Amino acid sequence: MTSAPDQQVVQVVGPDDRWILERLGRRLAVKLPYAVFTVNEPDRGVGEGIAYYMNYALFQGPTSFIDVGFFTHLEYSHDFRGRARDMDWCVCMSKKYADWLREQGVEHVTHIPMGFDYYRYRARLVLGVIGKLDHPRKGQQL
Repeated sequence: MTSAPDQQVVQVVGPDDRWILERLGRRLAVKLPYAVFTVNEPDRGVGEGIAYYMNYALFQGPTSFIDVGFFTHLEYSHDFRGRARDMDWCVCMSKKYADWLREQGVEHVTHIPMGFDYYRYRARLVLGVIGKLDHPRKGQQL
C-alpha cells in the first residue's frame, strides 16, 4: 500500500484464514474509499491514520496509528482485557463485553450491535453453524 505521508487512511487489519473476520474486514475495506485491507499487521510505511484490528488478538502493542480493536467475545488466552487497555479505542458487538470492559476500567469502549436491533427483534428460529460453511459436510448449501 502506498500513500502520501499527510493522507489519512484506515487500515483494516485482519487475518488471512478465509474465516468470517477476514471476509468482514475485506468487505469493510472495499466499501470505504479511504480504507485498505492489510494482513495480520498494519503497514507501518504509511503516514498517519487508523489501524482497525478486525480481530483484537492481532494487536501486538501500540503503534503510531490510532489503534482500534474489534472485540467479539472474551478469550483469556488472547489477553482480552490487556489488549483493550492498550488500544486507543475498542468496538464491541456485544453489550455484555462492552459493559464488562468498562467494569474492568477500560473507558474507551463503544458497543455497535451487528446489523439489527437485538433488543427489538427476536427471531423465532435461530440457526447456528459451527465451522466454515465452505466445507461440504458443514452445510454449504445453506
